Amino acid sequence: MARAPLTGKLFDADGAPMSPTFSRGKSGQNYRYYVSASLQQGGTDAERNGMRRISAVALERVLSDAVTNWIGNRETPLDQVHSVRVSESGLTVEITGAAKDLAVRLAAHERTLDANRLTTTVHIAITWLLRGGAKWVTNRDPRAPSPDPHLISALRFAHSMVERDQRRPLVTTAPVSPYDRKLLRLAFLAPDLQRDILAGRQPRSLNLERLRKMEVPLAWSEQRKVLGWPPIG
Repeated sequence: MARAPLTGKLFDADGAPMSPTFSRGKSGQNYRYYVSASLQQGGTDAERNGMRRISAVALERVLSDAVTNWIGNRETPLDQVHSVRVSESGLTVEITGAAKDLAVRLAAHERTLDANRLTTTVHIAITWLLRGGAKWVTNRDPRAPSPDPHLISALRFAHSMVERDQRRPLVTTAPVSPYDRKLLRLAFLAPDLQRDILAGRQPRSLNLERLRKMEVPLAWSEQRKVLGWPPIG
């Protein structure tokens, strides 16, 4: 396996490339990492703004195991990886080609985001742990609640806009701000989906930024499908 097989394929949440680096411990042992360009260039706040420094061994192991399960390539699974985006919710992995029967191969913490004949994109929910100053990865328990404060705040703000309009004596109009208009749609999500958001049980791949870019249908059954909730029953 190449010394740094994800070179040129790995990016942080802002789209900045993450390059391989090495450090030597007190015992003389070498440790490998992938580090964001923003951190290498001396950004003092980079570590607080997202995943910027990750153990190469741990990351490559998680990806190798996942891709091997998806496509059955046990020799060089990372060669099939086209790109990887790292975020606080996990990994967004784009692999080359269409993985046959991928849906039945996904683990509980994995979800398909896009698929065509050229590439397949899968989100892997990850728990990031700090050990000795280094970022490590473990598979996230899909049953563990994970409240998203940004998503919850947006949902409450959307309801505040509805309540504010209901108190007006005259016919109201939609919010002037395009941003507020997009947030307002949250107030009309199916009640069970709203309860899941407040309880932290929303799909791992769903966040406020992604939701704002989506066309959310009015039909509750369609909302569940489009936003990534599992079907009822």
